[in-house]
Order: sequence, then structure tokens, then C-alpha cells
Amino acid sequence: MRTLRRCILMTTILLTAAWIVPAIGAPERVYEITWAYKLDWVPYYPITRFLNDMGVDYSYSRPMSKLTANLNDVRLIVSEFTDLLTVGEKVFRMEAPPRQVKGALCLPLSVYEEILSAEIPGLSVKTDKVRMVPYDQDATKRTVLSLHTVVIDPGHGGADTGAVSPSGIQEKKLVLSIAKRLRNLMARETSIKTVLTREDDRFVSLSDRAALANSLNADLFISIHANATRQRDAFGAEIYFLNLKASDEEAKRSAARENMSLEIEGGAGSGAGIEDLKAIMWDLVQTEIMVESSRFAEILYNRFHAVLPTHGKGVRQAPFYVLMGTQMPSILVEVGFLSNRAEAVQLCDAAYQERIAGAIFEAILYYDTARSFAVEEQ
Repeated sequence: MRTLRRCILMTTILLTAAWIVPAIGAPERVYEITWAYKLDWVPYYPITRFLNDMGVDYSYSRPMSKLTANLNDVRLIVSEFTDLLTVGEKVFRMEAPPRQVKGALCLPLSVYEEILSAEIPGLSVKTDKVRMVPYDQDATKRTVLSLHTVVIDPGHGGADTGAVSPSGIQEKKLVLSIAKRLRNLMARETSIKTVLTREDDRFVSLSDRAALANSLNADLFISIHANATRQRDAFGAEIYFLNLKASDEEAKRSAARENMSLEIEGGAGSGAGIEDLKAIMWDLVQTEIMVESSRFAEILYNRFHAVLPTHGKGVRQAPFYVLMGTQMPSILVEVGFLSNRAEAVQLCDAAYQERIAGAIFEAILYYDTARSFAVEEQ
């Protein structure tokens, strides 16, 4: 009888526990972050330290600069080249891209408390006692593997205003602002030498822009422009690399508009110059320059497409004169349409210009890593 009562009691306890435990859920683990690095007004904390403290194994792919971990049966994926964070089946946009600090991959502090605490079962991250710690500014620079010099070309300038929006916004001023933001970002976060073809509102011939890049033995040439068309609802960025035959009529019109700078040069190169450069083009087609230009253009388009509006489908080709004389991978980016009233206003917004500069910056670093890895494979 006693044995029967004991069995009944144990069964009751087990059934009660089985009912209570699911209701309570898995035991919560509290992780308290007490310090962080402050970079560009955003506090950062090493995700690698976090995972090590949690006893979680992770893998890091060098070619893709991608970290993958399994945290409480939830897959975590973060790449140094994007501000997107994958947690399980969801994708989140972080307030800022990951940063390398003293050899450690760091994420914005908000990721831990606002995203991981909410999405990882049984995890609670506390950040209310965080203090900022000093760091060596040089230690925050992104690792550069193969690029040494990049030339950024703000289109037009001086008497050549470029496109003008219905409200009077001039392409030459807009693209110079974006170019300077990109140059500053490059200087702050990398050791890459970044040179602008013009620092102020002055006219520089198309051939002189290419000549400057060649004289510096630049590894990459990026010409920044803004588009315009009679189709007032056209919007979004476009990415081009050089080809004498335009990929479509719209690309042909864009090249013709940008090549109008030749008229301000007094027609130099407008006729015979194009013909003379056809011979150069035939040589370029057979070289790695065209391949690498196409490669970088694809990387830049994909980056723009992920974070900014894009126009058309994929990368385009056109005979942009400014790209013809360059002796390194070269592309031209139209950041948007000034002929679109709404987009013109957006393009003048400082935060939006930072996003454009950031997209180009991330594409440059991605290309640097991909190119370096390709060389190692050879």
C-alpha cells in the first residue's frame, strides 16, 4: 500500500513538473556588458568576445569576412561588408555596419540588447552599466589586402554644372559633397590613399581626370555623377563600366549627356579623340582591366541594390569618355535622378549622402578582399 502511495505521489510530482516547466520556459541566462568602444558616436562591443564568454563556437570565412555561429539553436550570421544581421529566419538592419577594433569584429551595442535578447531563447543582455573605454584610432581601421590608391572623380565642375534639378540643384555640387564624404570615410577607416580629381568647384577636363589616376598608379577609379532624363518618374542609381557599344538606348543617352563636358573643353577629343581611343579599347577588352571593371561594377550594383534604390536591371555598359583613358579598373556611378523632384530632395539630404558613400565604401572593401583572395588562389 505504501509502495502504491509512493508511486502515485511521484507520478503527481512528475506530471506537475512537466506542466510547469514548459510554462516557465528555459532558464534565462543574463549576460551583462559593462564596457564598449565608441566609434563615430555609436558604441560597439566585440561579438567574438560575447560568443566566447557564452561558450559558443563560431566560424569565420576570410574571403567573405563572414562570421557564423549557432546560439541556443538559433543561427547567427554577420558580415563585415553589410549592416544586415541574420538571426534564425529573420534579417535585421543594424544601426551601423560591423567594425574591426584591435583585431576583433564588433557590432553596435544595440544589437545585443534589442535584437539578440529578443530573438535568442533564454538570453537576456543587459547594457545599463556600460562605460566607454579608450582605443587606438588606428586599431579601428578596416583591414586592406590589395588596394593602395583609389581615385574618386566628382563629375563636372566650374562652368560645367552637369544636370540641374527642377528646383536648381546642380550635379557638380551634389557629387562633390558625396565624393568628400567617401574620401573622409576611407581616410577614417582604412589605410587606402584616396585622392579626388577636384577638391572644389573648378573645371577639370575628362582626359586630365584619367591622367591623374594613371600618374598615381591608382588601383581603382570611381567617377560619381547624377542622372537626368525627360522621364520625370525615373529614379534610382545606375552603375556603368566602359564599352564603346552601349548596352541599351538609355545607357547611350547617359553617356552622351556626361560626355557633353567635351564641348566645354573646346571640343578637344570629341571627334578624332574617340576614334583614336577605339584602338586602345580593343587592347583593353583583351586585358584584365575590363574584367576587373565589370567585376567591381557588379559588386557595387549589388551593394546599392541592397541598401538604396536602383534603376534598371543590373550593371550597364556605355562609352563614357572619362573612363577611356584610365589604366586601372574603372566604373561610373549615377547616384540618382535629379530630374525626379522627390529624389533630388533626397539626394541633398546629408544622411542619404552618407548612405551612398557608405555603399561605395563597402563595395570597395568587398572588392579588395575578393581580388586578394583570387590572387592567392592563382
